[in-house]
Amino acid sequence: NHKDERSYIFMGIIPGPEIPVNQNVTYTFEVNSVVCQFWAWGQWSSVGCDVSTDTRDKDVHCQCKHVSIFAAAFPVPPQEIDPFGDAKLFLTVLDNPLVVALIVTMLILYLLLCFLLWRLDRRDKTLRTVIVLEDNFP
Repeated sequence: NHKDERSYIFMGIIPGPEIPVNQNVTYTFEVNSVVCQFWAWGQWSSVGCDVSTDTRDKDVHCQCKHVSIFAAAFPVPPQEIDPFGDAKLFLTVLDNPLVVALIVTMLILYLLLCFLLWRLDRRDKTLRTVIVLEDNFP
């Protein structure tokens, strides 16, 4: 980032549906980082473009000191990969009977197709013979 770039971080605190007195409240935090940039000389730059205070969750307002092609950039942090957590998701397949039925149906169709093609191959092997033509006999 350039030294003269300004970006704003918007944080929203969303309480539960009802907040009883003398009870802990769980909050959900949502953090968005936004920067306004414009296209100049083959690269993006944010010099002269600021994020407006009118910016909300899904609406970005940029204030640029010039007219050009500009855009709002939302940097997305990389998500961590949890192979053990992903493997645990495969154990929940049985919780959805539609998925299980689809997988079993596809497996049965695959096995039936393999059996049919195996029988056709056996039939083709029995039909394969050498035919000697009279005009080619020396």
